[in-house]
Amino acid sequence: MKRAAALTSLSREHHQALVVAQKLRRTRKDTSAENRAAFLSFWECHGSVHFRLEEELLLPAFAAHGDPHHPLVARTLCDHVAIRQQADQLANDNTPTPASLQHLGTLLATHVRMEERELFPVLEQAMPADQLELTARALHEHEQALAQRHQPTDHITSAETRPIDLTQPQGDGPVWSIASEDLNATLLSWAPGPAIAEHVNEDRDVLLLVIEGHGTATVDEETHALRPQHALLINKGTRRRIQAGASGLRYLSIHLRRGALQIDPASPRT
Repeated sequence: MKRAAALTSLSREHHQALVVAQKLRRTRKDTSAENRAAFLSFWECHGSVHFRLEEELLLPAFAAHGDPHHPLVARTLCDHVAIRQQADQLANDNTPTPASLQHLGTLLATHVRMEERELFPVLEQAMPADQLELTARALHEHEQALAQRHQPTDHITSAETRPIDLTQPQGDGPVWSIASEDLNATLLSWAPGPAIAEHVNEDRDVLLLVIEGHGTATVDEETHALRPQHALLINKGTRRRIQAGASGLRYLSIHLRRGALQIDPASPRT
């Protein structure tokens, strides 16, 4: 099945999830430790980030064109909660039973197949092609940023911490990044046209420092001009969209390093 670009990377990760799920479903007593380790490695490096991308970018992008209360959206979010709970439990249980691992494997496989066969086709039908393209770019940027928290601090060598000419790294999208124990910094370079799809970052304030080119940043419906040697502080919880100008746009995105996702209690309905 041919997927829209916005969903291609997520579908690739679904394949990885199915491989891990099959391993879990075949767990025997003598393979429990091995299969537990395989799942936790997948979860730490891919699964938890995948869930966040869907929750923070993909589903909100769909909500602008489809029903945010669609039963498949609700089922996706409920599955995420259930799988997270199982992952947290497994991380604290060094001797899980084969039955518990088999149950997690079934839960994960069923969830992945539901998204591939039911949810993704609904999203592709509801979202215009240009919105899918913008979402693909946003997913790529946020995947890179979220992945930074999985890199050990000593990943940054003395060579990497020397001054760098930010006009040099080539490419489109995230072209260079560095992380410390406290900070993430990502250099993004965009050709003329839409760059980052409209989305909300609930986690961190972000400082944009423009290096080259021109563009606009729309924050909660207020548009700001972006030009070299100007900075823009974007507060967490605001809705933002970035557009590159006729000469393209290159900027540095700086924020506090992200920690593990926390699930806050829902506010009471009124």
